[in-house]
Amino acid sequence: MFFKEKSKRISPSIRARAFVFMKKIYSKTDMIYQLVTLSEVEERKVATKKKSKI
Repeated sequence: MFFKEKSKRISPSIRARAFVFMKKIYSKTDMIYQLVTLSEVEERKVATKKKSKI
């Protein structure tokens, strides 16, 4: 992690802000990831339904 080396020079408040910022980004990407996986699951369900009809 490159943060640990720099964090000694950076003040705690900036470090805390950066941490919150990173958490926000991670939560957003996690939400997108969940949406993508959900859509993939739905597509698979539809595909299996189509296969069963044939």
